[in-house]
Parts: sequence; C-alpha cells; structure tokens
Amino acid sequence: SEKIHIEDQSFNTLQNLHNSHAIMQQFGYRNAIIVSNLSHMHRALILAQSIGMNATGSAAPMANNVYLNTKQYLREGAAVAVLITTGK
Repeated sequence: SEKIHIEDQSFNTLQNLHNSHAIMQQFGYRNAIIVSNLSHMHRALILAQSIGMNATGSAAPMANNVYLNTKQYLREGAAVAVLITTGK
C-alpha cells in the first residue's frame, strides 16, 4: 500500500498523466500501470507515451449495458481520431 500514490488534482486524462508522471519522478518510479475502463485504455496509453511515461494498462470492468458501452466506445474512437490527427 505504501507504493500506491493517489493523484487527485487533475480534471482530465492528460492532466492526470502529467501529475502522475511527476509523482513517479519524485519517487524514482520508472513504470506505471494505468487503470481505466477498456474503452478508454488505448487513448490513455497513447497520451502516456506522448509525455514519456512508460506505462501499461489494466482494464477495469465496464457497465453491463450495451447502450452505454457503445456510446463510450464511439466517444473514445472519436477522441483517438482527433488525437492522432491533431496531436491534442
């Protein structure tokens, strides 16, 4: 439990990754495990790589709701497309 550091100052994924990366550097950690839902994992790992964070992912369970899951995958697909085409 002493190896778990909570980052609770961010408002979006990129801020969270920057803040978490700073915590990693403060404690000398070189690897991170990003925990998020499966639909969000790909974008989170792309963003982590873009800031130089060495990270892998561990997907948390998603809702047992086809509508919500479809909506989430469509949203994340669009966000990844924007990220790839604009770098933002």
